Amino acid sequence: MSGTLAQTIQGEASDTAGQFAVATTIWNRKRAGTFPGGSDASAIVNAPSQYVGYAATPSATANALADAIENGTLDHFGTIGNAVNFQSGATAAANGLTGGVNIGGNWFSDQFGAPTANFTPPALGTNQIADAPIIDHATGLPASLTDVAGASSGKLKLKPGKGNEINVGLQPSLVGDIQSWISQIAKGVWEGMWQTVSSSFLNIQNWFVRAFVIIVGLVILAIGLLKITGTDTYVVEMAGKFARGAAA
Repeated sequence: MSGTLAQTIQGEASDTAGQFAVATTIWNRKRAGTFPGGSDASAIVNAPSQYVGYAATPSATANALADAIENGTLDHFGTIGNAVNFQSGATAAANGLTGGVNIGGNWFSDQFGAPTANFTPPALGTNQIADAPIIDHATGLPASLTDVAGASSGKLKLKPGKGNEINVGLQPSLVGDIQSWISQIAKGVWEGMWQTVSSSFLNIQNWFVRAFVIIVGLVILAIGLLKITGTDTYVVEMAGKFARGAAA
C-alpha cells in the first residue's frame, strides 16, 4: 500500500504503544539499509509486500512518530530495541512469531521468523508522543519556528502564540529619572556659568570696558542667531567689522 510514514504507522496499529513499535521496525530497517527500500524510510514502507497498513488520516501520534523517524529522535519516546519484523493473527502463528512479544495486536521479531535469543522488543516510554513538536523537514526545525529568509539563513521568527507580552527596553520610571538628572545637571551648569560671568562683569571698574564687553556679547549673540537662522555670511562679516571698530 502506497502512503506516507504517518499513514502507514496509523494503518498498522491503532494504539500508541503499537504505533511506536511499528515505527521502531521502520527505524531499524532504515539504519540497517539492507531491507527493501534501503535507507529511505518512505521507500521502506512502500516497498512491495512489506508494510500493508494504511490510514488516510493519521493521528497526531502517528505524525509525531513519522517525524521522529525522519529526524533521528525516535528514542525520545522509549526503547527502540532491534525488531525489524511484525505480523499478526494466523500469519504470525505460522511463522513462529507468537513466541515473541505482542504489542498492539502485532507479534514482533528481530528477523523474518521466530525471534532470536538476542531479540530486544521495543518499549514505549513515558514521554507524551502527541505533545512532540512537528518537524519541518525542509529546515529540520520544529514547525512552530518559521524561517524568515530561507532554510539556510539561520534567522528564526516565533509564530504568534499565547503568553504575556514582554516589554524590552528602558522602563518609563527609569526614563523619567534620567530626564530629571539631565535637567538638574543642565540647570546647575547654566547657573554656575551665569554666576561666573556676572561676577566677572561686576568686577570690571572701567565703564568703557564694561560697555565694550556688552557690545562684544551682543555681537556674539547676534552671530549665533545668524548662524542658527542661516543668514548670509556677509552680515556676519559686517558684524565683525563693527565689533572691531567699537574696540578701537
